[in-house]
Amino acid sequence: MRLQHFPLAQTVIENKIRSYASRKRPCVPNLATIQFLKARIHPHEQLYYVTFQDTSEQQWFFTYFLSQLSDGSWYIASGSGSPHGPIDPPEMQQPSLPWLRIKGNSVGNAFHAGGEVIDNGFDIVRVRLVTQDGIILEDTVEDGLVLFRSENVVIGPMQAELYGRADNVVHNQSVFTSPLFPPSVEKVQEMLEKYRKSRDV
Repeated sequence: MRLQHFPLAQTVIENKIRSYASRKRPCVPNLATIQFLKARIHPHEQLYYVTFQDTSEQQWFFTYFLSQLSDGSWYIASGSGSPHGPIDPPEMQQPSLPWLRIKGNSVGNAFHAGGEVIDNGFDIVRVRLVTQDGIILEDTVEDGLVLFRSENVVIGPMQAELYGRADNVVHNQSVFTSPLFPPSVEKVQEMLEKYRKSRDV
């Protein structure tokens, strides 16, 4: 099942999942079971939550960040996944409070992050990320997802402020407590060159 917008970007993800089958890692997907569950769309950045079954009928859950090249095409900036299972709140988090399940990555000076708001009935409508040196990133919640991007160098840890409909901070959460290690410029150029060659095949 596809979402109704950006089919070209979603094709990039489908091709990535097909590559798992050829490598037989992390699994061998059953391509007929791919479902695009949620998406958060910005003009040049997209975040997708995708699920599928492998050939042993194990459910898998993946998060993909996509970025757009100058020619209008899309590539996967980062992605990760695991066998689908219950989502546990972070350590020391009260399970009854809202919380943010977030992942992020730095490429050069750019930083992007996104994830799912588990609002536990608190009707969270927007989320702010605040860095120790005062950089503030903000996004509204759509389809339970938020997406952030900064052209500044961003270093963790950060505070995530979850706002309710009354514009009040319902909960604060520490995120990105581990260092964010950006890949080198050479590594990014290598990734883009591989992507361009794959499109020419």
